[in-house]
Amino acid sequence: MAFNELKQKDILPLKTKLHKRNKGICPLLGIHVDINEMTLDHIHKLKSEDYAHNKGTIRNAIEFRANALEGKITNNWKRYYGADE
Repeated sequence: MAFNELKQKDILPLKTKLHKRNKGICPLLGIHVDINEMTLDHIHKLKSEDYAHNKGTIRNAIEFRANALEGKITNNWKRYYGADE
């Protein structure tokens, strides 16, 4: 399911499912994270990717600060080194 297709009421159940599947461990950090500190990580669409097949795809539930940092790294990588995927 794509992130942009989710309704607000569906976010917590999906986040809970992913949190349980990962046994409470953030797949990016490898540490235990409370569900209230997790967010749904999804693929964002860039201007050059208007027709990308995977835009909006939910990857996992990860710690919210790690998600923000991952976004900054990804955006800067694409800005300085190109949008190779």
